[in-house]
Amino acid sequence: MIRRSTFLFAALALVFLSACGESPTQADDRSVAALYWRSCASCHSTGRGGAPVAFESEAWSARKSHDDLWFERVTTGYRGMPAKGMCLDCTDEEIQQLIEYITSDRAQP
Repeated sequence: MIRRSTFLFAALALVFLSACGESPTQADDRSVAALYWRSCASCHSTGRGGAPVAFESEAWSARKSHDDLWFERVTTGYRGMPAKGMCLDCTDEEIQQLIEYITSDRAQP
């Protein structure tokens, strides 16, 4: 009886946990907003770890003089930010789009 209930519990846990992953639609979304939310927002939406907050011009104005270094710092990592900001499958073009997106004054998506 214990083995049967253990098996049933494990089977139910597997079913419930399998629903926790990203859906194929979410995983395949390569829009800049989707990439931001998957890879950048955990730090740049709140300023966690000293990260400049996305979409706040004041946070980025002091960094504007380093425009030429941004791509290099994002791709190789800088201070607390890991290489590619955790978007390891991002192309160079997507990285550049993310930089432009995060440093813009647009409202948060």
